Amino acid sequence: MRAITISQVHGHAIGGGLLLATACDLRVVAADTVFSIPEVEIEIPLAWGGIPRLVREIGPAMTKELVMTCRRFSAAEAKALGTVNRVVPAARLEQEALDLARYLLGKPAAPLVMTKDHVNAVAQSMGAGAPHQASATIRRLTWRATSFTLLLALSVVAADYVFRFVELPAI
Repeated sequence: MRAITISQVHGHAIGGGLLLATACDLRVVAADTVFSIPEVEIEIPLAWGGIPRLVREIGPAMTKELVMTCRRFSAAEAKALGTVNRVVPAARLEQEALDLARYLLGKPAAPLVMTKDHVNAVAQSMGAGAPHQASATIRRLTWRATSFTLLLALSVVAADYVFRFVELPAI
């Protein structure tokens, strides 16, 4: 996406909600926001490109800790990890996000977009080993986790359908 995106987060940013926020260029969060990545606890892998994104954002050790432990973490910790840009009082959240957007609107568009593209390209290239080989491996593993999650979801839907509409014989 070429536009500069800003996420405004309040309440709970859990799993996919956290990933959606981190997909934005800039993140403004309320001080009382709670984050967590509960996928392992609910027996599914973190999918949708979450692992590569988190490794780039917070490093491999913290990614492993947060994904494997499923522990909750605060807005202050998210800021310390570099996952968010600004932590503000909940009452000021919307105004702070709008002020940031207005401030960026006053800047020349071309350098903003070039900066975004450059930072994203550098972040994408960060990783060990040969870039093409590592990239292919990451894509394969990301697709595997996403496929597993989709198959699990389809299995749950199919099982629900069977149990709702098919009368099973008594055992």
